[in-house]
Amino acid sequence: MYQADSIILDIIHLAETDPTLIRSHGKIAFNKCQDVQSSQPITFTEEMSYLTLPDWNPFIRGSFSFQFRTNEPNGLLAFGKRARKKKHQRFIKELDFFAIEILDGFLYLIINFGFGVEKVVAYGFRLDDGLLHRVTLIHQGKKGKVDVDGESHSYRIRNRNHLREESRFRMYLGGLGHSRPFPYQVWTAMLNQGFIGCIQDVSIDGDNLELMELVRLQEPQGIELHCPVVQPQCSSYPCLHNGQCHDGWNRFICDCSGTGFSGSMCHIREYI
Repeated sequence: MYQADSIILDIIHLAETDPTLIRSHGKIAFNKCQDVQSSQPITFTEEMSYLTLPDWNPFIRGSFSFQFRTNEPNGLLAFGKRARKKKHQRFIKELDFFAIEILDGFLYLIINFGFGVEKVVAYGFRLDDGLLHRVTLIHQGKKGKVDVDGESHSYRIRNRNHLREESRFRMYLGGLGHSRPFPYQVWTAMLNQGFIGCIQDVSIDGDNLELMELVRLQEPQGIELHCPVVQPQCSSYPCLHNGQCHDGWNRFICDCSGTGFSGSMCHIREYI
């Protein structure tokens, strides 16, 4: 609403019903006057670092969203799990889970909310560009969608007979230091590549989480309470023996393929 000289204009209504009255340019989202708060970003500096989030129940209608920024091509962004037991037995048979990962610069949703794993390519462009991107996962019953920067991809699970409305998932942000062993379908976990970069504006079912407060309470290793400016790291040519250097998140990454050497700087000779 906009109020001037005691006249109240419903801008949203005017824009939606008569575009000749109000003209707009660019991408505009009408949020129905709800309060939108932006949380301070945190930075994951180590691949094992993670933050525990409140439990999430997606089966009535649930949403999970966050923003991230990185220039690293691989990393596990988020993971949720619900261990289920085989009927009449105490041991865990398999794991209901979902994971959001960036692999070779592309974002994937891997989900098992029933029988079988679904894998969704969540966006058609690389997201390891150092820019801020928003991810939103919305799930209800047997179907859902993942939205990246306004582009949506829908999915449908095949079976959820064993899942009940009170089913809850333990939630983790980033990192590899939890939930071992991971399901083999989560490739970044199998490659031991946790997320390195910044995350902010995390919300579960519309409730914004205070990330800085969670960091202070949990005191995880390798998480900083800010998002630094990324500096080039390859200008000093740190990779030896013709290894290819790639700028990471305030670190360099050496590709030692074909050099006959390994290690963080291609400095360890490989013997056959």
